[in-house]
Amino acid sequence: MSKRVKIDHIDEKILHMLIKNARAELKDIAKECGVSCVAISNRIKRLKKNGVISGAVFFPNLSELGGAIMATIGINTESGKEEQIQKIIQEELYIIEPAVSIGTYDLFALVTVKDLNELQKTVKIIKNHSAVKRITVNIWVPLPYNNFSNIDLQPKEA
Repeated sequence: MSKRVKIDHIDEKILHMLIKNARAELKDIAKECGVSCVAISNRIKRLKKNGVISGAVFFPNLSELGGAIMATIGINTESGKEEQIQKIIQEELYIIEPAVSIGTYDLFALVTVKDLNELQKTVKIIKNHSAVKRITVNIWVPLPYNNFSNIDLQPKEA
């Protein structure tokens, strides 16, 4: 049975601020919460230790990357060819974070492109490798928008 982690209104404020900006400075969080930087640091450490905070995901500003479309590409390969294909992809294409994956896909990549034609060319380059068995593309237009103020941060009963 997993333990229930108790969070108060300050923890909730910290979590909302970190969801909006995972790189928020302690002094800004402390000011918003009305407590010291040391208190915020200790609370974040406790939240990490208890598994409430485990990491962060962010979506880059597409305009800075030169793309208007963001897509994820799942790639299934012949066994043992993942790293070889990953290397080729990194050399031939501008892909954000191509990575060997455990799960549905052998490789998973995040790509930003200016239009669907560029995405189609990107997919074709990957498909043309003889060790690639299957590709799945998910297009995100526009980027997902989350209203973080409505997130219920209370843990569920086990």
